[in-house]
Amino acid sequence: RTERAATRAKARGDDPAVNAYDTADGARRYAGVGAAAYAPRVHKSMEGTGSTYPIDWEKWGVYKKNEQIEDDIARLRSITIGGKSALDVGVAAANAAGETFFR
Repeated sequence: RTERAATRAKARGDDPAVNAYDTADGARRYAGVGAAAYAPRVHKSMEGTGSTYPIDWEKWGVYKKNEQIEDDIARLRSITIGGKSALDVGVAAANAAGETFFR
């Protein structure tokens, strides 16, 4: 049975002796096969840097330094929403959500 399956695969141009995970590409963009499916993407702008995340910490989604927090606070204070700073509006919204959730 195995020999017949191998013969049919070779007739279609496939080689059953080759590991499919080693030779297969993803069907969609950024789709990997096997372990490559879970590897972080390498962006062209960061190619060769050895870094997964941008060096410019203002583009990070996670705070790594206190300066990031201070810059965000200053930025939110400079934005006005309904006569109040965006920081005050955000704190009020978070407090209202917390009061609603923890009643």
